[in-house]
Amino acid sequence: MAPLSSADRQALAVCTIIRDFGRALGFPLTTLAAAQFLFHLTAARERNRAVPGLREGPPIDRAPSMDAALACLLVAGKVHNTAKKLRDLMVRAYAWTHPGASDVNPEGERCQRWRLRIILLERQVLEAMQFNFTLPLPFDLLIKIAKKTACTKALTFHAWTLLFDLFQHRVVTTVPPLHLTFAALYLTARTRHAGEAATPVEEEREDGEAPSDDDDDPTTDLWAWKKCGLPSPAVRLLKTQMAHMLPACHAVLEYLIAVTNSDDPLFEAYRTVKIDLNEIQSSTAPTSAANGGTSAVLSPPPPPPVHDAYTAAVAAAVVAPPSPYTAYATGSPAPPVLPVRASAPTRRPRHADEMDGPWPKRARVEARY
Repeated sequence: MAPLSSADRQALAVCTIIRDFGRALGFPLTTLAAAQFLFHLTAARERNRAVPGLREGPPIDRAPSMDAALACLLVAGKVHNTAKKLRDLMVRAYAWTHPGASDVNPEGERCQRWRLRIILLERQVLEAMQFNFTLPLPFDLLIKIAKKTACTKALTFHAWTLLFDLFQHRVVTTVPPLHLTFAALYLTARTRHAGEAATPVEEEREDGEAPSDDDDDPTTDLWAWKKCGLPSPAVRLLKTQMAHMLPACHAVLEYLIAVTNSDDPLFEAYRTVKIDLNEIQSSTAPTSAANGGTSAVLSPPPPPPVHDAYTAAVAAAVVAPPSPYTAYATGSPAPPVLPVRASAPTRRPRHADEMDGPWPKRARVEARY
């Protein structure tokens, strides 16, 4: 498996500061996840900027890690109504990075330059999010899906934790939140018992009913209840989302395998799941050999429906024009009659004497010659 790139390692360092420093300040976990999401979003935008020279200051992925973390926490706090003043963040950040040092003067020249750097990074974050303070976080989706599919609280808690850990990687900006939720739910069910000696037994649903074997696919053990540990409603839901869940699982596993130690039981569990998903994807993907060596050509989409009566009549006349040399037989449909479209009304004189009024002065002069 390919190791993390330098950009991913830098992002991991910034996200680690956001998590540790944000928890010390008392930020909620959703705010910390939003701050990490904003960093990945801003870093991707700055890397793909068309004209790098128009930027004020360094990009956020090349700025000091603490400055980038403070800018993201500042904006994320405003999004989730847990904002803290920049002055307080700077004082706590200085004490965090310089333990045992005396308190810094926020009004000093050095702090003012530091404040300006953070404000410039905050501007990059706001431009990256296009001042849209509605961030797509998957945590609410996970809770709703878990309640609808009767997942246990332990399974939901582990899936929620996995989702929060995924915000340390840029996969949260490339995979939609709903697909990321499906991937986290399935991977949690497959790997949360890794390292245990005994095989996990069947768990009862919250309503007290055990799932039936009819909901499992007999052709493969991917969806087996004893191996997957998901309730029957969740299994049926994930089966319908295979096309979206498989790419999301592959993207998540690429990151999890790269950051997990080889001696960790989860490392082997992640590799096993990835092998299973590769087999399922290779067996379900359509190949050209199965189609006789020819690829299917999609037909063009149908034209949009016509709601105008005049346009519909014109289209019918063009599609099936009547022949002027063939008499209509008895019982044959009459040719389509195009409705007459009324033209704009002509202005009528307001008074009867207006028609007999004198000509304009210029018209009278031209009439003499």
